[in-house]
Amino acid sequence: MTNREAHVGVGSVLADLPDPEDEHDVPNHVAINHAESTVEKLRETEHGQAEHPAYARAYPDEPAFTLVAGKSAPPVHHDVPRRLTVRECARLQTFPDSFVFEGNKREQYAQNGNAVPADPAASVVAELL
Repeated sequence: MTNREAHVGVGSVLADLPDPEDEHDVPNHVAINHAESTVEKLRETEHGQAEHPAYARAYPDEPAFTLVAGKSAPPVHHDVPRRLTVRECARLQTFPDSFVFEGNKREQYAQNGNAVPADPAASVVAELL
């Protein structure tokens, strides 16, 4: 058995980011334009593992689920019925907000999923045991 150190929850990591729909200067912080049917599905999604992994919603006070590069959809925001922005995923990977991801949105999400947390000591991504 290992001693587990205290973790940082998703909610506190994302708390100071502006609403991606509002005007701001945070790079890579643009919400996906979901169909209303998707928004309804995301609204119904409870915290924790979902019936389908693409609809998993993190608990605000727990580490994030592992980000996966090949996944067709980024994780669901812990509080709002939408997928995480590239910047929110980058925050979970401990990238500084000054780091700008290049390429199209799919490539930017893949870069996040392929990354190792920039600051492993501060990582909020759940470790696999």
